[in-house]
Amino acid sequence: MVLQSWHFYPTRVLPESDPNTFTGLINRYIGNRTVIESGAAGSTDGILVEGSLATTAGDAVASAKVTVEAMPLDGMGQEISLTGRVPEGADTAEIGIRINTEGAGPGPADLRIYDVGYFEGGESTNRVTDPGFQVLANFDLPGISVVPSDSGEGTMLHLTATSEEELNIGSSPFPVTPGTEYRFTTIAAVPEGSAGAGYIGVVFLAGTEVDRHTVPLAPVWEARGEATTDQTGGFGFTADDLLPGRYRLRISYAGDLAHWPSHIEQEVVVG
Repeated sequence: MVLQSWHFYPTRVLPESDPNTFTGLINRYIGNRTVIESGAAGSTDGILVEGSLATTAGDAVASAKVTVEAMPLDGMGQEISLTGRVPEGADTAEIGIRINTEGAGPGPADLRIYDVGYFEGGESTNRVTDPGFQVLANFDLPGISVVPSDSGEGTMLHLTATSEEELNIGSSPFPVTPGTEYRFTTIAAVPEGSAGAGYIGVVFLAGTEVDRHTVPLAPVWEARGEATTDQTGGFGFTADDLLPGRYRLRISYAGDLAHWPSHIEQEVVVG
């Protein structure tokens, strides 16, 4: 193995205790590989995670931070977000949803969109005039329906398609400011089987399309908390605020200068 710097005269080679120096990189590479062993069980309202962190040689890694993330697999409402900067030349934008077209898919889709929002700078006013796409209730469009929300009051946009069917949806245009940082959010419920079929995002316009910034319509990881290993490398974690359904858990250790990172994924059922 050769560890080589592309800098002819590197100025940060020491100390080896600094992860940002060249010797720190070498130190990290020769560090101990680690492995997480974990068992997770679902209950009626949450999960219990118990496990241990050790080197591959079997030595316990004590006082280490272990994080736990969960991804719902059955289609539960989550916030999917996107940040960026408005392209130069754009004067308006629309929220676009694509299923099995324009680079999306192919794949089956059965998903729900509850709300979308577009905000520039530090503003709190949503620039999307119809964030629930309620105007679509006036049309008879295959695979597109506006129905009562299954998550509180109001309505939701229900989208269904086979892997051969295409859906192309756009909101009414709204003004944007070139060069300004923006934040786009959507509340969507996407089951595991619909991941990869589509995307949602912002289509920037100046008469015609200037650029589009998109994010996949797929379930996302949510941080559930963290635990610290004891002297034996053991740890425990409880999350008791999960809705019923299937979840994929990811238990991770970020590593340090003496230890490599590691993670493990498991599936549990709550309820």
